[in-house]
Amino acid sequence: MSWALAIVVVAAACSDPNGTVLVIEGDKEFDQIEVYFGTPVGDRTPTTEHRLTNPAGELQLLEKRHKAEDDVPPARATAEKSWGYLIPTTEKNLELGNYVLVIALKGGVPIGVAERFDFMLPVEDAVYRYPMKLVDIANQDVERWGSPIADCARWTYPRGDGKPTTVAVVRANDSDCDTFPDPGDADMAGADSAPLAYCDPRSPNGCPGVTSCLTTAMGRCASGTCMNREGATSACEPTTCLDPRLCEWCEADEGNPEQLVACSLRDTTTTHDDVYVPVGAGMVLCSNPYVFHLALPIPCAAPLIEFGTNWLMGATFGFAIAGDGNTCKITITQPPSGPAPFTPVPHLLISVANGAGAMLARTQFVVGLDSELGCGITLPHELNIDLDTCR
Repeated sequence: MSWALAIVVVAAACSDPNGTVLVIEGDKEFDQIEVYFGTPVGDRTPTTEHRLTNPAGELQLLEKRHKAEDDVPPARATAEKSWGYLIPTTEKNLELGNYVLVIALKGGVPIGVAERFDFMLPVEDAVYRYPMKLVDIANQDVERWGSPIADCARWTYPRGDGKPTTVAVVRANDSDCDTFPDPGDADMAGADSAPLAYCDPRSPNGCPGVTSCLTTAMGRCASGTCMNREGATSACEPTTCLDPRLCEWCEADEGNPEQLVACSLRDTTTTHDDVYVPVGAGMVLCSNPYVFHLALPIPCAAPLIEFGTNWLMGATFGFAIAGDGNTCKITITQPPSGPAPFTPVPHLLISVANGAGAMLARTQFVVGLDSELGCGITLPHELNIDLDTCR
């Protein structure tokens, strides 16, 4: 859907304003226009009310919407097939951007659409005229959406010439136009949990985002995901109980397994307990496999090792976990390639099931694995883990 669109430059009379005229023409009569000016802000467009996914590999362009200082005139009393819309050259209008999308309506119903990627305003005494030929919108993948008003637009079709398949023109501080402001434009408590995923704010269940977080809202330490609901600020929706020390020492956005372990690596004395593993010459395990136990104040039910750091030399030791009452048994084995140094950096994020009917399905905690040189020494094979608030 490409055609040559010429700019006609006309010298402006002394009494005429400088500016650009959009010469909008169609095969059908229309009595109103909506004009979407935009500046590029990203290469991913949001999901919308009717486009719930964006196809992989599709070229996309996200445009931040601007409005002209002298915005679109009101609807005409008489429908016509052409409209000349002047955008005067003003300091504010010079920030409109190079992309412009026009949607023509009749009786409030969209009937045509057109666009340009090369919009400009003259800075000297001149008037630019941009022909914009409307395409029948009934045959196009075009959407106007937004809550509470539809003031964002998307047009998807194979433009070719290296241009994006989808262009979306959206609010300056709300990339998916769902009323929840983008992070950075609001404090985290009020920011959109998923700024490129449209959330119907009327949804009774709210809209979960992808941002991990920590919270003590339930009177206990928990990790979860950010949640948006209409009329309420964003909140961390708890899903998993945590060792309370993690909430005390880690940041609010460190709720996913990898981030929790990274937090424990930064603060090695207050976020977890350490187990000492006996090693001999060359930092090799004194016994292979080596077994130790973790004594919990709750049953070690359906235990999992959810995340663990690797070793500096690249040789990955094996770990297995099993539960017996309130005790978790951890088994460490040398790599299959043979004896390797047990470098004292590993940390494990372990979780256990909380039991049927529990509001938070699992409890997570971190254990550090340090080493003690000397195969003749005796080390405790059981470590007590304090998870009092996670029962």
